[in-house]
Amino acid sequence: MAMGTSSKDFYDRIIGGEDHWISEMAGCSWLNYVRSILATSIAIVSMIHLEQKSVLVHCSDGWDRTSQLCSIAQILLDPYFRTIKGLCVLIEKDWISFGHKFRERFGHFDEDGERSPVFLQFLDCLYQLVRQFPTIFEYNVNLLNFIGYHVTSCRFGTFLANNERERISMKLHCKTPSIWSYIFECVQREQSHSLSSSSTCCYLSEQFVNHQYKPCLDVLFPDHRAIQLSLWPFYLRADPFPSATVPTSDSTVSPHTPYFQSLESMLIDNQTFYQSQQSQLNRHLYRAQQQLDQLKKGKIKT
Repeated sequence: MAMGTSSKDFYDRIIGGEDHWISEMAGCSWLNYVRSILATSIAIVSMIHLEQKSVLVHCSDGWDRTSQLCSIAQILLDPYFRTIKGLCVLIEKDWISFGHKFRERFGHFDEDGERSPVFLQFLDCLYQLVRQFPTIFEYNVNLLNFIGYHVTSCRFGTFLANNERERISMKLHCKTPSIWSYIFECVQREQSHSLSSSSTCCYLSEQFVNHQYKPCLDVLFPDHRAIQLSLWPFYLRADPFPSATVPTSDSTVSPHTPYFQSLESMLIDNQTFYQSQQSQLNRHLYRAQQQLDQLKKGKIKT
């Protein structure tokens, strides 16, 4: 697979010598693939938005380029997919449920196979968009880095199989956590269906949040020229793999927000319930002990 060879050259030249780093980076053609995906996605958006046409997207297999192009096109067309929840829904819908072969493409269980970082290339394209439009995405580059790493970390079961059938047969929903659950724990949107300025958000963690975010309903037409593309810093970090620690409350978040009030109420209700259950259990145990003592005394008398 040509792109798989390109990605191998890409990583080899990143960790190789620095004497000809710029020329070798250009020679691996990685950014050319990124530019081609962006250009094709813009063409799809133009036909849908400007020419009012229907578009059929289909690659040779249907689960690689199709997912890339349709995902980028939807992000350009629909502002919902520029929110944190929208991005999670998009990946679940057009990649995981659609049948992108994560197990084969990233070699989770197989030594050999058709490995190709198709999904990482999609995240790279998304990085280019976030970089060109710094105020219209609710998420920042940290979220892209986080998802990009955990595709191969096996920390979450979300990306561990080729399709839904394999995930069900492996019982991944029972044995592994979902990456979306972790992300949603970090960000609590009170009105996730609304993109208006009146929508209130309670951020439990600032890790994935773009503080410059301003919802924009416009259709996006990015500049896909090579001069506008930049190398995703995810590839260059000494440790590109963010830790998945439990999200904690940020000091700037008021403890009197509706979310925390409801959480506190739920904890109090649970505590009261378990205390009542414990009291009932103690009473049952006490009665059982009394009956056992009486039975023992009856046997001794006989």
